[in-house]
Amino acid sequence: MKTSEYAEIFTAGAEAWNRWRESTGPRDCWERDEELLAVDLTEAVLGGIDFSGVDLEGVTFRGAFLSRALFRGAVLRGSDLSEAYLKKADLREADLSGSCLDEAYLGRALLYSVQLRGASLKDANLRVADLRHADCRDANFEGAFLKEADLRHAQLDDASLHGAKLAHARLGGAVAHRSDFSHADFRRADLADVDLRSCNLRNADLRGARLDGANLEGADLRQAHLETAILNKVQTAGARWT
Repeated sequence: MKTSEYAEIFTAGAEAWNRWRESTGPRDCWERDEELLAVDLTEAVLGGIDFSGVDLEGVTFRGAFLSRALFRGAVLRGSDLSEAYLKKADLREADLSGSCLDEAYLGRALLYSVQLRGASLKDANLRVADLRHADCRDANFEGAFLKEADLRHAQLDDASLHGAKLAHARLGGAVAHRSDFSHADFRRADLADVDLRSCNLRNADLRGARLDGANLEGADLRQAHLETAILNKVQTAGARWT
């Protein structure tokens, strides 16, 4: 099928696409110069489709099935992926700035070097997701499940992770100035060399966490649980403890 024919079916909406997919079972790729702007694909079945490098700005994928879909280098700015199922999806180097991924399932998704600046991922499931070198500045991860996620060298300045679950997560080398980690669960997480200056860590659970070389200058650690945490060579000038 030619790309233009794909576009015709997609623009007809999710119901038309799902009917066509059931009859043909496509597993094809999209051409990089194609655009699919502001199309509504709510609850569309798109598992395994290759959208690498495609402009999908403003497309609605709410509740869509996108397991193992390929979005490497795709443009998804301002797109709605809330409640979408993105297990093992490849979103490496994709631009998801300002997008909505609230309650999306991203377990084991590849998000290496992804752009998530200003995106909303409230209550999203990112267990074991690869977010290394991701740009998550100003992003909202409130209540997100990030257990065992890899956030090494991620940019998290001004991000909200209030109540996020980060047990056993790896954040080595991440930068998180002024971020909100209040009530976050960091049990046994690796926070070695993380820059947490001026962060809100009130009531955070850091039991058993590794904080070797972390910068906690100006951080708010009131009511934080630090029992058995490893705090070698931690910088704490101006930090609030009580």
